[in-house]
Amino acid sequence: MEKPTKLFNRWFITCVCTNFIYCTAFYMSTPILTQHLMNLGEGAALAGFIAGIFSFLGLVFRPFAGFATDHVSRKFLVMLGLVLYSVASFGYGISPNAYWILLFRIVHAVGLAALTTAITVVATQFIPDDRTAEGIGYVTMANALATAVGPTIGVLCLTYLGCEVSFVAAGFLLLVAIAIVSPMPSVKVEQKKTGEKPKLGLGNFFCVEAIPAAICVTGFCFCAGMTTSFFVAAGTERGLGAVVSVFFIISSLGAVASRPFAGRMVDRAGLKPVMTVSFICESICMLGAAFATNVVGVVVAASGRTGGQLVGQSSLQGQIMRDIPNERRGVASSTFYMGVDMGQGLGAMLGGVLASAFGFQNMYLCGLIALAMGVVSFVYYMKMRAK
Repeated sequence: MEKPTKLFNRWFITCVCTNFIYCTAFYMSTPILTQHLMNLGEGAALAGFIAGIFSFLGLVFRPFAGFATDHVSRKFLVMLGLVLYSVASFGYGISPNAYWILLFRIVHAVGLAALTTAITVVATQFIPDDRTAEGIGYVTMANALATAVGPTIGVLCLTYLGCEVSFVAAGFLLLVAIAIVSPMPSVKVEQKKTGEKPKLGLGNFFCVEAIPAAICVTGFCFCAGMTTSFFVAAGTERGLGAVVSVFFIISSLGAVASRPFAGRMVDRAGLKPVMTVSFICESICMLGAAFATNVVGVVVAASGRTGGQLVGQSSLQGQIMRDIPNERRGVASSTFYMGVDMGQGLGAMLGGVLASAFGFQNMYLCGLIALAMGVVSFVYYMKMRAK
């Protein structure tokens, strides 16, 4: 299939819409899942464990999803991920206890590994080569917009209708995503012919060049995992109520405006200046979340997240998709998302332990340590690219 000459073509727009829908469904349920488990009588530590366990399960499935993305129909993997995701979402809504929710978390993990690994790579097939980072910026901009819409709906459902309604509504949204992806052309990537019999090895499942970037994004996503999983619970403890939704709205709308611009900056000026700003902004987010006791603190935290993890992850991802050849972008995407999974999972699971032991304020301050590790890894990544 020939590359399109225009960025905003039919199938690129389809990828953006699909990303928005599944991310909206994700953020409708994830921020309220820990609160839902607490409502069922579970403690913060167990709630955080169940919220984060699917990220670690995703680590198991990611390498296989990456291999499949480079060798089978990428559209099939997107469809499979959406179907499994919808089953899990409906399952959350009817689960009577934590054991059933844990079962559907496993189904969710399989679906998310296939879906998120494949959808970005599918999008690159419909993006002109000289606008890769910008195109990825628009795809992930849909993610950022969903972080405003999804949590707002989820918090409102939690307040007025109950968590179950939000889970079921998310399931129906995923069915809509399945419908709009169905007409998309199915593309199987042709592997380069080397004249040798193909061998199965670690290189089929992991992309060494993407590992430093994956470690870097782990630091960002550790902070994001804590924020996404516990900001509602922390706000409830502090008596913030519906003010919590302001955090998701401001941070998401800010990221919507900044991500395409950041993508253009990466394409034209390089990765370093964009990532430097992202690290500073995410630090502000953690400090704001730690000390937020009123709407001002919530706004400060949200303003930091605007240019923090949401932009940093997108920029790194766009650079990797630009650097890696098309026939290896599946395994590169899966390797990168293993860092996302690790960070999100550790953020939710360790966040629950830290919150139980030391309180929400100290939990967020611990996020700065993970972010510092991300800075070190990014410096190494840039040196590796320079060579």
